[in-house]
Amino acid sequence: MTESKETKEDKIKALKDYQNSLVNMENLNILDDDFKTILSLIKDNPCIRGIDLKLNNISDKGVKHLIDFLNVNKTIVFMDLWGNRISKRGDRLLIKLREQHTQIVFNF
Repeated sequence: MTESKETKEDKIKALKDYQNSLVNMENLNILDDDFKTILSLIKDNPCIRGIDLKLNNISDKGVKHLIDFLNVNKTIVFMDLWGNRISKRGDRLLIKLREQHTQIVFNF
């Protein structure tokens, strides 16, 4: 019996109708363009309250996508970006975001 493994693409596509409060996208080699797609798919989904994106390949470009996303989404309260390719400059942007969006717990 073979076990089917869900791919990154499968998980991203499934976000459109996702009903759980936490999205686990940890260690899937998510790139900046993938992150932009993810944010686009979940921006109007009030069920999703948090996203675990630990250990991916999101960079400062992805942080800029997050800034745009948080201008329209008001339901996210948790975002884990630990272990990505975010530079010190990106860290400063995330610190600023954390100050502006105090309802969100950021881990990076």
